[in-house]
Amino acid sequence: MIIGYRVEYAWWKYPADKLAINKKYAKTHEKAKEIFQDIINKHFHKVRIVPIFNKRI
Repeated sequence: MIIGYRVEYAWWKYPADKLAINKKYAKTHEKAKEIFQDIINKHFHKVRIVPIFNKRI
């Protein structure tokens, strides 16, 4: 069962020149897609939507 979504994106952190990963969370897939589009519009190219599953079966 999916309980939410995580939107992850990578960017170069200056001045250290290290790759940093930021995460944003959403309850619905529609909200996750809105966050995804907002990040893409800010010229971040490595973005993905990851579903968060309930570990209890």
